[in-house]
Amino acid sequence: MVLTYGNNVYDRSFQGQVNTLDSFQLGRPLQYIGFGANGHFVISRKAHVAGHFILGKYLPQQIHFNDSTNAKLSGSTFGFGYGFDCFNKAEKIDFILSAGLNLGRMKLTQATNSFTGEKVELSVKNMFVSPKASAMLILYIQKISLSFNAEYGYDISASGWKRKLLSNQESSLNVPGYNQSGLGFSVGIGRAF
Repeated sequence: MVLTYGNNVYDRSFQGQVNTLDSFQLGRPLQYIGFGANGHFVISRKAHVAGHFILGKYLPQQIHFNDSTNAKLSGSTFGFGYGFDCFNKAEKIDFILSAGLNLGRMKLTQATNSFTGEKVELSVKNMFVSPKASAMLILYIQKISLSFNAEYGYDISASGWKRKLLSNQESSLNVPGYNQSGLGFSVGIGRAF
């Protein structure tokens, strides 16, 4: 088991509120924490595969968009990748190159008008399906594993937001579409087996 902290750096900005290659600030959305496993997975006595999987939760953070709306940005992700270990014969280090898939959603909730304070009961979700390529370095220090992962995911899903109103009223909020392609970086600590 591995506990992981990560940050996404997107190809495009979402109203200047998330990290991009052109504008990165530590602590800006989307950060996530999660748990999973990485290293070598045994399939049979003679077969194993190198890779990783993670189940993560985006840390809820306040954002400001459309010049007048404050909202809580959160979400969840599940990702996996399988490939090969470039240092297969080394005991204390793995360098795994893999291909895989990230699935999940970004959510905007608890929206308010930043000028009037008027609350809008709205839940908006942006799903993503992202094939990915990743490179993971794992260091084994006695019974502890330290992992460092870098990956690029290309979002092939629709960029629109799915709206679900909690009341019967129409919403006046217009949330711009967003494609979640980009880089992901994470560090993890776990128990080595």
